[in-house]
Amino acid sequence: MEQHAPYHASIRTANRVAVDRGRTGRRNASVAVPLHSGRPVVNAFTVDVEDYYHVSAFADRIHPRQWDGYESRVVGNTRRVLRMLDRCGTRGTFFVLGWVAARYPGLVR
Repeated sequence: MEQHAPYHASIRTANRVAVDRGRTGRRNASVAVPLHSGRPVVNAFTVDVEDYYHVSAFADRIHPRQWDGYESRVVGNTRRVLRMLDRCGTRGTFFVLGWVAARYPGLVR
C-alpha cells in the first residue's frame, strides 16, 4: 500500500495564510484562510461514488436489477477525480455505493 505524507497545515499569523502539504508532501500555493476565533476554517470534501443510473431521480425508472445492463462510467470518472485531487494535494472522503464496491473492488482500498 502506498504511503502518504501526513496531513498538516501551518498558519502564518502575519498574513493569515495556511500552507497545506497534503498527500504529496509538496507545498501547495498559499491560500488565504479566514480565521475564526484564532483557528483556521476547516473544509470537508466528499464524493458519492455511484454511476449516473444509481441516483434516486431514476429510482422509478431504473430498477437495481437493470443496473448491469447500463454502461458504467464510475471507474474512469473516479480515477479522473483522484488524479485531479492528487495533483492539487487535496484529500477527500469517498462514499462508495455497495453495488459499485462489489463490482469494482480494485477501485476501493
